[in-house]
Formats: sequence, C-alpha cells, structure tokens
Amino acid sequence: MKTILFLVANVLLVSAGPTVQIAPGTVEGFDFVTSSGSTSEIFLGVPFAQPPVGDLRFEKPAEILQFTDGYVNASAFGFSCHPHAKAAMPHPTSEDCLFMNIIKPKVVTEPLPVLVWIHGGGFEFGSTHNFGYKGFANVYNPKGVIVISIQYRVGIYGFLSTGNNIIPGNLGLWDMTESLKFINKYISAFGGDPNQVTVWGLSAGGCAAGQLAISPFSRNFLQRTIQMSGSPFSSWGYGPTVPVGSWDVIERVGCKDVADVKACMKDASVEEIYDATAQSGWSTADLNTVKWGPVIDGEFMTDTADVMAKNITQKKPAYLGLGNKDGGFFTLMGMNPYLHQMELTNAQFQSFSRQDLVNTIRRLIAKKFFPLNHEKVVKKLVDFYVDQGANNSVGSGFYVDRYSLFLNDIFFTVPAVRESDFRSKNNFPTYVYSMDHYNGAIWKGRTVPDEAKGSVHTNEYPYMFEFFQLGLFDLFSDEERPVTESIRDSIINFTKTGVPSITHTNFKQYGGSKQYLSINPKPVVRNNFYKNAAKLWDDISKMGFDIVTMIQLRQQY
Repeated sequence: MKTILFLVANVLLVSAGPTVQIAPGTVEGFDFVTSSGSTSEIFLGVPFAQPPVGDLRFEKPAEILQFTDGYVNASAFGFSCHPHAKAAMPHPTSEDCLFMNIIKPKVVTEPLPVLVWIHGGGFEFGSTHNFGYKGFANVYNPKGVIVISIQYRVGIYGFLSTGNNIIPGNLGLWDMTESLKFINKYISAFGGDPNQVTVWGLSAGGCAAGQLAISPFSRNFLQRTIQMSGSPFSSWGYGPTVPVGSWDVIERVGCKDVADVKACMKDASVEEIYDATAQSGWSTADLNTVKWGPVIDGEFMTDTADVMAKNITQKKPAYLGLGNKDGGFFTLMGMNPYLHQMELTNAQFQSFSRQDLVNTIRRLIAKKFFPLNHEKVVKKLVDFYVDQGANNSVGSGFYVDRYSLFLNDIFFTVPAVRESDFRSKNNFPTYVYSMDHYNGAIWKGRTVPDEAKGSVHTNEYPYMFEFFQLGLFDLFSDEERPVTESIRDSIINFTKTGVPSITHTNFKQYGGSKQYLSINPKPVVRNNFYKNAAKLWDDISKMGFDIVTMIQLRQQY
C-alpha cells in the first residue's frame, strides 16, 4: 500500500507543471519545447486585475489582491473581451477578460528583458488568443527575452466616452496600465527584469504603446516602445468623434435621459449593448473610421500626443515604422470589415477610374472642413494622388493603387512621419523602419491589380512570431531569410539595448536626414522617410484644418 501511494505521489509530482508563487497566489503553467529544442514555461490566462463586471463595468480596473482560491491553472487562454460587433471575435468572449499570458525560458540565470505585446483591432476587437504562444516562445525565449501578451477591454466596454465625467473613456488604456503595474510587481518572480520592459504593438497596439509612453499614469512602468503601423499622432489615436457614437449607443440602450447614465449602462445586458451598437453602426463611411477608441479625457490623455510629450524629461527610446502599403489590408483585401467602409470590390478593381478617385477625394475631404479653401485643397490632392505619374496608358490598377495610397497616408504614413520628426526634434532616441517587402503568398487568390500590391498592414506578423494571417510561405528561403533576420534581430536587440541593430546594415537614429531602415531582402538605410506625403498634408493643414488629426487649426481666410 505504501508503495502504491509513493508511486501515485511521484506521478503527480512529475505531471505537475511549473509553478510560480506571487502575492495573489500560485500560478501553474506548462512546459513547451521550442523549435530550437530549448524549453519554455507557458502561463496562460493569468488575471492581472479584478474582473470588470457588475459594479466594476465602465470603471477603471481594480487591483487584484488574491486569485480565486489563491491559485491559477494557467494552462489555457482566458476569455476574449467582448468586441463592438459580436461576429468580429471567433473565440469565446466575456466581460471577465483581463488576462495576460507569460511566455518565458525555463532556465533563467539572470533577470531577463520583457516584451509586452498589445494586440491590435482598432481598439474595437482583438484577443491574445489570435496570436497563440508558440511563435513567441520559438522566436524570443531562446534569445533570452520573456514575452507577455495582454488583453484589455475593447469597443463599448473599453472605450465608451460621454465626453465628460460621466464615463470619460480610455478604460482600455487604464487596463493596459494595470497590466504594466502587475508586471512591475511580479515579473521578477518569473525571471524578468521590471526595469527592462518594452511595450510592443501593431496597429491599435502600436498606437497604444505610444500613448502608454507619454501618459504620466503609465510611462514609469516601461523603458521603451516598439510602435508598428499605429501612432498616437493619428486621428484614430484620440477619436474626436468617439463621444458622438457613444451617446448614440447610450440612447439606443435607453439610458440617455435617465438620472444616472452610468448606472443605467451598468445594468444593460450584453445583448442589449450588442444590439444598440449594431443599430448605431459598427463603422462610418468617412475619415472618422474608429467609432470607439481613445479620447482626450483630461486625465490619461490630457491633450494631443505632441503637447503631452513636450514636457517629458525622460527621453525613452522608440522603434517605429509601418508597411509601405499598410492601407491595402483594408482597401484591397477588405480585412477587418467591422472597422471600416473603405474596401473596393473585385468589380471596382477592373473599373475604378480617374473620375472615381476624384469623386472619392471630394466626398471624404468634405467642404465643411475647408469652407473657404475646398477647391484649392481638392486640386492639391488631385495633383498629388490622381495625376502625378499618370499618362494615357494607365488603367484602373493605377487609380486603385492611388486610392489606397491616399487613405494609407492619412491613417498611417503621415502620423508616423510626424511622430518621428517630433521625437527627433525633441531629442527622443528614435529608430524608424519601412517594411518594403512582401511575399507573393499574401496576395495569392486575390484579384488585386499588381500595381496596388505591397507590404500591407500586419505583413510583419509571420516574420515576428510565425503568425501567417495572410498566406503561408517559407521564412528562411534565400529571399526571405534576410527579412526574417532583420525584423527579429532588430526587435530583440532593441528590447535588450534600446538600439535595433541588425547584421545586414548599419541602422542609425532618425534625424535631420529622416533616415530609416528599408526592410527587404537587401536591407538598406535610406533617407527622407515618406517626406513628400508628409509635406503635402502639412501644407494642407495650413489652410485651416488638419485631416490627419481631424483638428481645426485656425480660422480660415
């Protein structure tokens, strides 16, 4: 009998996963053997805040003091957060969704730098579940980097804003901040260095990383940022029309004309909120495309990013960039249709004409923005996007490409240039890249004109962590290997040293020459980072309204 008990006890000990003890309780994960043969320890679904449910709905996250029963079985991803559109999230969702996933090497001999991944999704949907853990473990753990992916409230639950003190907004950003506080307190127990935290994201995640670096509530919990295809210098980084969409949902729920709007919204069912959001519309057909995202709330974000950053004395490094045709993800591939109404149809790929593009520019650059200068603005845009480089032989593919470029510059390119220029001028260490390569597999089966193809939004995913969202290909073919190595090495080295050095070329800080790393099979440093597009939109803003930020700058004359 004693022998049997001894054997059972030993089996239980062998089958138990790695455990870490922290103040809220014990976290038990599991081992994973990476593609290089090393072993990682994986801890999934670790709560970093109290569940934001019941009376905590529409409130800032509350610190978690103790796990349920003092224990977390960290063997599976937690629930994803409710998106703004029910169909936008394929994984099970819940309001109880504030979880992080910790992916670390099993053997740690010294405190390791930490990469914190913030998912994208336009601040309206998204999940850590989408990205898994294997790619993070395979790429970063063998290089001595811990990766943590976090979730935050999105859509209505994370970014509803009444534009006043009732529900100020930015709850998703407060969630991210709470996760950074948790990491600061407890990552040392997992072998991480709390003073070597890099916040990293793409799209909304990249924008959020920039916001976390400048808000006084979060910036002391990180040392550097990696901001990809998303900038707090964009209009969608602080949603000037978010309160309008929020009040529309509040009214449709039936809470607009009550004494306590917040209490009423707290009592609304999830289905009532989904229905109200669908009735309100998940997106718009104008340039205010993100309906529920960050706002200037007077607390977390007190002003625009440039104004907030001017008074920061600790000049923390950033590595930022974008794809050369980011916008094609939306306009040509029609991805994330719940976020926008920008995509062209297959039929339009064959018929889109010069006049179609001119009409689109006229519609989006509304006369209300430039009541006195509208025709002048339209002419400048037509000269740049429609007629520059055109000749009698160009067809619909040329204008499809220019349509995509027009929107790409507004939402991604010009904000990135402005942020890079601002940082350089104010002595923030800044390194910039442009993803100028794509594998043909991402366009396979699509009828997109060849002229319009390029490196679209999320094209970096396979190279960064083996997430083949757009098409499967060999990351280590002769052509792809330098691209894979450049992206991975730059991220790893930046996380460790603050300099995204690579072996293929000498990568320098962004400065007066606007130098940037052009990532392609022969990586090279170039100058004048999207200079012409930035100058065009800067010149247009001098006519009274800045389309890139959707802010009126001065009285027009």
